[in-house]
Amino acid sequence: MSDETSTAEPIAYELAIDVPGHAEGTEIEIPGLGLFENGSTYDITVSEAEQFQILNTRLVDAEDSDGNIIGVKSELGPTLAVASETMHGITATVVAKQ
Repeated sequence: MSDETSTAEPIAYELAIDVPGHAEGTEIEIPGLGLFENGSTYDITVSEAEQFQILNTRLVDAEDSDGNIIGVKSELGPTLAVASETMHGITATVVAKQ
C-alpha cells in the first residue's frame, strides 16, 4: 500500500476498508496485498495491483479441443476490483486503467 512518501507511480485503485463488526483501526488482511486498518482508505499502485493478481494466480484444468483434460495451466488471479466484490466491507474503486 502506498503513502504520501512513495514515488510518483500511478495509482490504480482507491481501497476503502469498512468491515462491519470490527473496530475502527483493527488490522484487516487482504491476502496478496497486505494489512489495512479498518475505517481507512488507501491508494493502491499499479504495481501493487499487479502483484495482487499474480499472487492470486491459480491452477486450472487445461483441455484439448474435444474437452479432454490434458494437464493444468495457470490462470491469472482476478483484478482487485473484481475480487473486492466478494470481500465483505472492502471496496476497490478504479482510479486508473491497468
